Amino acid sequence: MILQVAILVAALILVLVWLLGVRTQTPLRRVNDALPKQHYEEVKFRSSDKQCCGWFIPSRDVTSQAHMTAPTIIVVHGWGSNRAYSLRYVDPLYDAGFSVFLFDVRCHGDSEEIPASSSYTFRDDLLAAVEYVRSRSDVQQDAIGVVGHSLGGLGAILALDLGLSVQAVITDSMPIRLRTVLQSECSRIHVPMFPLAYMVMFIWLLRARITPQLFKKMNVIHVLNRNAQGAKIPVFFIHSRHDGFIPHSELQYIIDHVSTKVEHLFIDIKGHSCSEKDHQFWGHVIPFFRQHFPTASEHGMAQRS
Repeated sequence: MILQVAILVAALILVLVWLLGVRTQTPLRRVNDALPKQHYEEVKFRSSDKQCCGWFIPSRDVTSQAHMTAPTIIVVHGWGSNRAYSLRYVDPLYDAGFSVFLFDVRCHGDSEEIPASSSYTFRDDLLAAVEYVRSRSDVQQDAIGVVGHSLGGLGAILALDLGLSVQAVITDSMPIRLRTVLQSECSRIHVPMFPLAYMVMFIWLLRARITPQLFKKMNVIHVLNRNAQGAKIPVFFIHSRHDGFIPHSELQYIIDHVSTKVEHLFIDIKGHSCSEKDHQFWGHVIPFFRQHFPTASEHGMAQRS
């Protein structure tokens, strides 16, 4: 009898832990409740066998002149967010002459579902978004950049290992360690880390079909070191010292462990999703993209041949 009760209790605990793992791995599906102020196109593209939805906002220079291209910035939202919430980045980029592409990662916004989302979902959907952007005739092919917020930034960094075909990447409030992501998610739903954290982490990896070998490749420090030795795509990191969701120690960890100089900016605004409101943010973001795009892009335009 005692053994049967013990088995029943153990089974109940395992079920509860599994449900917790599923819950913390299921992003909040936010409705896209706002639209761009600028002229935009509704876009659909494929990532693996699923459909992703987005908005392409062409540079005003492109819309006013024929046979022209413009530098383009792809914005990747974070976990539980969507392209509408990413609209906060658009105005300064648009005013600087860039086209902007916003899209919903799978399991977010209007994009289709997959069984289990992960940082690799963000990586793969960004790679598909870059492919779509490169297929457009109004995009300057040697002037494509990425702004990735939170897990969208992590997806962009992981994509460096798979030949991310862009000229510059900026991450905003990015986590780099799975434990930090788990801790933040447990905090969001008011669940203590101990003693379930590592069991939940195992469930995450199992449901997302991330093998031990794939998990080892998720090491951001190793990815950045390989990028510095190979592709050398410029990366700029931004994080607030007052981010209460993803601590700024994540960026400090990168600075302390990457073998090369890390271009970065610590800001002091309070919150996880409002870096763009800090007076220093755009004073670094726009010049960084212009620095790493061809000279013609500084005017937001390049004549097509």
